[in-house]
Amino acid sequence: RGGGSKSDLLCFDNYYLSANIAQFPIPILTGIGHQRDESIADIVAHKSLKTPTAVADFLISKLNDFDLYLQNLQNELINISQQSIQNNKIRLENNSKQLQNIVRLYLSSKKNKLSILKEQIKNTTNICIKNQKQVLLSNKNYLEENLKSYFIRQKQKLALFETTLKLQDPKKILKKGYSITRKNGKIIYSSTQLAQNDIIETEFDDGKVKSRIGDANQFDLF
Repeated sequence: RGGGSKSDLLCFDNYYLSANIAQFPIPILTGIGHQRDESIADIVAHKSLKTPTAVADFLISKLNDFDLYLQNLQNELINISQQSIQNNKIRLENNSKQLQNIVRLYLSSKKNKLSILKEQIKNTTNICIKNQKQVLLSNKNYLEENLKSYFIRQKQKLALFETTLKLQDPKKILKKGYSITRKNGKIIYSSTQLAQNDIIETEFDDGKVKSRIGDANQFDLF
């Protein structure tokens, strides 16, 4: 209220009013409007001010302070958020660079390993090819030597066969005094192949003679 006589202010000394003010769940401000006298309500209130205008100014001041506090919190939150974003950005950039370096080192290591492996395969392949060439050359020489020996043996066998054939040539046998007897163009090897009156042909070195088988294996020439 805005002031009044002392008797008008007695209601602010009321016990029940003062008890409710003291026990109220939120702070109570008083601005009764008297300067000389202090009521019980002023004593039990959270804060006693001179006038209702002073109460309004107090509330406005607190609201401004609270608004400034909120504004400061907002600015602090923004600054913290920006700083956190910046720090995370820097951290991400550093992590990205570290990852790039790690990947680069890993790829370089793998590249070196591949180069070493490539060189090893190349050397192994060259050695294998060289060994195979030596094996082929050795086999070639072996085959050439064996073929030469084989052909020499075969020539010797052919020469022996030729000599044997020449020695077994009927003409040479006939010149040695032997003769060949044939019946119906077939050579006779045994007398059991002949019968009486068979016509046979006997070949000598100097000619042929025909004859007929007679009694007791007698021959008639004709």
